[in-house]
Amino acid sequence: MSSPDREGDLLENQPPAASAGQFKELEEKIFILRRLFLVVLLAFIFLGLSLNLYLHRQTREALRRFEDARSVITHYEQVQRPFIQNFAGSLQAFANTHPDFNAIFTRYLPQQQASNPTPAQAMPLLRTPPLQDQKTPLSPGSK
Repeated sequence: MSSPDREGDLLENQPPAASAGQFKELEEKIFILRRLFLVVLLAFIFLGLSLNLYLHRQTREALRRFEDARSVITHYEQVQRPFIQNFAGSLQAFANTHPDFNAIFTRYLPQQQASNPTPAQAMPLLRTPPLQDQKTPLSPGSK
């Protein structure tokens, strides 16, 4: 199918064998790429170690704050809560013996609840009196 002259033309169209200078240039480019790859690899390793160090410090700080919060909660439950409950009981006893204070007491301090109410049952310790003549700006009848 192909004539020998045709094959000879194919061989002539191929580039000539690379010279020693071109091999040296390719070796230098490969060396530069290898060095660049190692620099980028070391940069990623440094970045990863820095990120791990940062996250380790953040974790340690979060755990320290958690322990501080736990100690505050423990102090509240062991010291302050019994004091508050004792004070509220004393106010209740005082309100029972003094009828003029009983109106103030029932208005601002709710009745004693269970020691650990569920969040749905939780009420604020102090209530504010309702505001009178409070109109909403976007009531259905107003424009």
